[in-house]
Amino acid sequence: VIMPHNIYLHSALVKSRDIDRKNKNEVKEANKYYFIEATIALFISFLINVFVVAVFAEAFYGKTNNDMNQKCNETGLLPKELFPHNNETLQVDIYKGGIVLGCIFGPAALYIWAIGILAAGQSSTMTGTYAGQFVMEGFLNLRWSRFARVLLTRSIAITPTLLVAIFQDVQHLTGMNDFLNVLQSMQLPFALIPILTFTSLTS
Repeated sequence: VIMPHNIYLHSALVKSRDIDRKNKNEVKEANKYYFIEATIALFISFLINVFVVAVFAEAFYGKTNNDMNQKCNETGLLPKELFPHNNETLQVDIYKGGIVLGCIFGPAALYIWAIGILAAGQSSTMTGTYAGQFVMEGFLNLRWSRFARVLLTRSIAITPTLLVAIFQDVQHLTGMNDFLNVLQSMQLPFALIPILTFTSLTS
């Protein structure tokens, strides 16, 4: 959810726009459209997150493990021993969340959830790749071919993912996801301070 590298990606996209930066009117007009563009994107993202929270609240609030066992047994989607047979409050993670949605809203919800998770992963990987490309070109002053940049950044991005997929069970992915979100939130100052410093320079 929290991706500090997107700060560099957004800045690089703005920098790539072809405007006369010595003309104050052009810069002012460009900033207006940048603001509109970012506002629309963030608003759509906000709506999607509201819908996700609303659906999850409807599916999970007040449910117990026994409730979910009964519901999933009716649909035949429940893997063995996924939820214990007790009246404790239902606890879900990324894996269980998809199963629960499928049990309550039908199999289509299960596939929609899976496609959403896949799309989120692809989006995160692509933004990380582009941000890494801009950082290499700017801070490190590297001018590699597109093939070399894609090969390096994709390899760096996919290697840990492959290792996790091979050696970890699917039930442990939520803990890793939570850890990564905490880690990236701690990295926000290290992304914000340099870019604010550089963009505040007068020359």
